Amino acid sequence: MRNFFRFLSDHVVPSLVILFSALLALGGGILDALQLGEWLFPKYWLVFGLAIFFLAIVWVLSQLSPSNNASRKNLETPAPAKEQTSIWNPEGLYVGEIQADVRRLSDDLVMEISIRVFNATGASINIRNMRGYIGYRDSPGAQTESEVKLPMPQYLPDRSPVDDRPNLGEAFIVLAQHVSRETAQKIHQQIESREIPYFRLASLDLIAYPTDTPRRPPHGEEVLTARLPLWSGFTLRRDTERVVTGRVIEGHVKQVIGATAVASV
Repeated sequence: MRNFFRFLSDHVVPSLVILFSALLALGGGILDALQLGEWLFPKYWLVFGLAIFFLAIVWVLSQLSPSNNASRKNLETPAPAKEQTSIWNPEGLYVGEIQADVRRLSDDLVMEISIRVFNATGASINIRNMRGYIGYRDSPGAQTESEVKLPMPQYLPDRSPVDDRPNLGEAFIVLAQHVSRETAQKIHQQIESREIPYFRLASLDLIAYPTDTPRRPPHGEEVLTARLPLWSGFTLRRDTERVVTGRVIEGHVKQVIGATAVASV
């Protein structure tokens, strides 16, 4: 129905106006020439008809102009949706630095972990979702069975602007890792004894996703996500005046000896 009225306004009505004006002007001229126009068709009707005819021609030409058609097309055509999926490259996430602060460990039973992330995914990102845990061991070489699963850390929102992080920019994340009093005392004793406690990050997932990513019903999960490439883990070591955070990289080496495969960590 909308297209029908648009067709009338764009084509039928202007055509009728032009036809009526032309007939009016032509009829007035003919009758005037036959000396009948004085009483049947006054001369000023001829002038009026020509004026209407001229205005109708100008109006139709303005409607057919390229600029007017382009403006109408822009109004009628909806803006294309952002093709966020075409530029999203999760391989562009990089973790450049991780620092642990244990100054609140003894009193508040909290260790703060700062993570510096570089975003080169091609899109602005949010870093909000989290799952998993950080594993604590006495040393990097300690057995897996001795690992203590710490409670899931929490974002510190006042120090972690994790929304709409621009492309080719940095994001600075601060996590609060709460521990039990027994674990806090043990970590503190290790540091003061020049031992090196180890904190494994392989089981912690910090999830990033494009700011404009579509969501999957019914619960609204993000369609496009990627795990931040955290370090395998970090260690703490007492230096002369401060506690230093060290990076740990875990790797697997596979050797084939004859028909026997030997894997080592």
